Amino acid sequence: MAATEVEISVIVPTCGRKELLARALASVMEQDAPRSRYEVIVVNNGPEQGAALSALLAAGADQRVRLVEEKVPGLLAARHRGAREARSDLLVFVDDDIVAAPSWLSAILETFEDSSVSLVTGPCLPQFEFSPPEWVEAFTFRSDEGWRCGFLSLIGWGARIRLVDPIYVWGLNFAIRRESLLRAGGFHPDAVPWKLRRFRGDGEIGLALKCSALGMKAAYHPSALVRHYVPAERLTIEYFERRAYLQGISNSYAAIRRGRVKLPGPRLAEKARSALGQLRWNVVAWLDAWRESRGKPYSCAHRRTMFASLRGTLYHQREVRRDPALLEWVLKPDYWDYRLPASS
Repeated sequence: MAATEVEISVIVPTCGRKELLARALASVMEQDAPRSRYEVIVVNNGPEQGAALSALLAAGADQRVRLVEEKVPGLLAARHRGAREARSDLLVFVDDDIVAAPSWLSAILETFEDSSVSLVTGPCLPQFEFSPPEWVEAFTFRSDEGWRCGFLSLIGWGARIRLVDPIYVWGLNFAIRRESLLRAGGFHPDAVPWKLRRFRGDGEIGLALKCSALGMKAAYHPSALVRHYVPAERLTIEYFERRAYLQGISNSYAAIRRGRVKLPGPRLAEKARSALGQLRWNVVAWLDAWRESRGKPYSCAHRRTMFASLRGTLYHQREVRRDPALLEWVLKPDYWDYRLPASS
């Protein structure tokens, strides 16, 4: 254990969801791990909620819950601010709309006893406000190893401890060693206000891919379980379309960083070739996902989300073409300085 007061730091970014945050914090504070072993850092990314959150934490009167204000908008800023504030060498990032099982932190600590493990996660199971419509199943990919629904941030790999690909350590249940986070360069940009969506990136997936490239091990523990609240408004095709549009922005960001997309020059022919190439890349990606769904019908919802993703990709590439500061943001080597460009 490092020379710190606690063994593990739980970092909870939040933005304007006080009621959900209260439920999440209640579950985090009811862990079967001794309270002396962990701290909780709430990073408020919605300054207008600061007074309400202060009152909420004061009512809990737990000295190991700290409230930090981060004025730079976006999940990246909140995550990196939380990492800087943390006093331990084991960092756990969660969303403010989860409920953690009592065994959650104990399972994460147990898994990190293996010094070769850099990242830890567990099941992210649904807590639906209402039963989901049948078409949602078409976006759920199942295999003998487990299942996942990326549109709702739900995933499970069964009832045994096992190694997994780091890309399946998702942000609502993401534990990592501090040294691994620093070595990989930290998170990429993620959820931002809609008007700033051009500054979105590929979030924890970008970090996970860097961890994988560095040969870091990720482990899944079935008892490191969180339940993700899924409200009724997320069980609509319109929500899936919006999420696909934002994923299209993330896809463009990732493709530019990896050199998979050559940004077009000023000539119309070059712009057309780039757009057609990007269209082919998106269609191939979505057809792969469809095949992975093991023969489920290609539904209207799939078509709508596919074209929403394409719109997001083309929007992002137009923005990158017109603003050199945005291209510079996309290509930053890391985001420990997470201040947005002046053009925002």
